[in-house]
Amino acid sequence: MMFHHTSNTSGPSGQHRADRRDGFALPMSILVIAFLTVTVAATYAATSSELTTITAQRGESRAYMIAQAGLENFMARRNEVGFCPTAPRAGQTAAPCGVPPVTSVESTTVTLPGGYAEVVAQRIRIATLKRPAIYLMRSHGVDTASKGVTGSSIGTYPERTVAQLVYWNVNQVQVLSGWTSANGLDKTGSSGTISGADNNTGLPGCPPQHDSVAGIAVPNGDYSNSGNFTPIGSPPIQYLGDTTAVKASIKIDWNGIVNGDRIQPDYTFANGGQATSSWPSFADTNYYPVIRVNGDLTLSTQSGRGTLIVLGNLTISGNDLWKGIILVGGTMTSNGNNTMLGATMSGLNMMLTQSQLDSANTAFGTSLVHNPANALAKGTKTFQYDSCQVARAASGLASYSVYPNAWMDNFVTY
Repeated sequence: MMFHHTSNTSGPSGQHRADRRDGFALPMSILVIAFLTVTVAATYAATSSELTTITAQRGESRAYMIAQAGLENFMARRNEVGFCPTAPRAGQTAAPCGVPPVTSVESTTVTLPGGYAEVVAQRIRIATLKRPAIYLMRSHGVDTASKGVTGSSIGTYPERTVAQLVYWNVNQVQVLSGWTSANGLDKTGSSGTISGADNNTGLPGCPPQHDSVAGIAVPNGDYSNSGNFTPIGSPPIQYLGDTTAVKASIKIDWNGIVNGDRIQPDYTFANGGQATSSWPSFADTNYYPVIRVNGDLTLSTQSGRGTLIVLGNLTISGNDLWKGIILVGGTMTSNGNNTMLGATMSGLNMMLTQSQLDSANTAFGTSLVHNPANALAKGTKTFQYDSCQVARAASGLASYSVYPNAWMDNFVTY
């Protein structure tokens, strides 16, 4: 007889004990929630970190663009009136900008949309008669539109500094004499002085004294005097030759000045009346602007300094004093006891072609002539070559020029 044993594996409800998993769903739910939480937190942290990095990079890029824009603005606009003052500001003993190439440091702050740039030009080589001064120009840009968010810059504005080696490009006017007249010169009376001996006495900020030049330079046979008058210079009178030789000797781009932008003026007047009524102030003794008059000009009481460009005729009367450079297209007449320290050129319209002259007359509504009458020097006057005054006036014609392959990004300052 065989007996079979059957195990009872069912509970009261008939459920098999092997299939029971009491409390399993809750730990699993907690585990899934924890995993999702960690995943979301990690994703948020990664996104936040990436956002922070992008924000910092954008601020850095804006600071870089501000620094570069500040440097370029300074180079292009340095000579604009008021952009970089040449007189000390209130509470300062030194001017932000001097008269290069003699100044060793000049600086200014360029305000730009979204920030500003602090620009400093530090001289690293002194200028001589044969080579320009070299400057290290650095521009420190600050982006005020955002703040740094990483590292030691937390809460501060993003900053960037760039630098460029530049030289002071002086558009020097070649001085042939104390008074160079392309259309000839007539002197009446024996009094007065017209001299090519350099009056530069070596004052602070002046270049070295130059050799003497001619007292008067004119075309062949185009000088006369009605008294016992002798110019001073080496030689006293220099004859330049015929018209072709005169044009070759006077190395000045007069057409570029008249019809182009060869020299950027600080003041432009349509005629002498407008110039007389709006004559600039020369209270600042370091101010050497470029003044241009498209027609005729009569100076009866005005004095000044810098570069005076008159496309028509210039008449100087009284006891006027001018320091710097005078460029006259037409006839220059000097009456009375006036003094000019620097260099004078007149009759320059004869260097223009007829088409160039017609273009100027059309543009400015003038009546400039190709062969103006001879310059006239009457009475007691002084026309004295002065290399210091020429250099100071020429500083208004000059600008910073860059050396190729001499730009530095993220320049380190101490």
